[in-house]
Amino acid sequence: MPNGWRDDPNVFVSIAEDGIVTVTVHRSEMGQGVRTSIAMVVADELEADWDMVRVTQAPGNEPRYGNQDTDGSRSLRHFFGPMRRAGASARTMLEQAAAEAWDVPLSRSARRGACRTSCRIGPHDGLW
Repeated sequence: MPNGWRDDPNVFVSIAEDGIVTVTVHRSEMGQGVRTSIAMVVADELEADWDMVRVTQAPGNEPRYGNQDTDGSRSLRHFFGPMRRAGASARTMLEQAAAEAWDVPLSRSARRGACRTSCRIGPHDGLW
C-alpha cells in the first residue's frame, strides 16, 4: 500500500481538558461508515463515553496520516489494528499521567471504564 499506515496516537487521537475525545479520520466518508467505524474502534480501546467523542476529517497529507485512498472498501480492514493501538496507547498515556499527577501506583490509576464516567476524576473521588 503506497505510504502505508501510521501507528501514532498523537496523529489520530486528542483529548481535551473537558474530556472530549477527538478522533481524526484520514479516509473520506463515501457512505461506507468509515468516520463512525474508525472512531468507534478508538473510543472502545480508550474506554471513552461515545457521547464525548468527536470526529474530524484529516486534510490530504499522506506523509503524516499514511495512505488516504478510499477505494476497495478496505479502510477499516487496513486500519483496525493501527486505530486500536492508537486508542490503547492513548488510554495508557492517560493512566500513566494520572498515576504521576496523583502520586499513586499505576495500578491505582488504571480503572476499567474510567473515561466512561469522567476523564477528569481525581484519586480521592471514591471511585478508585
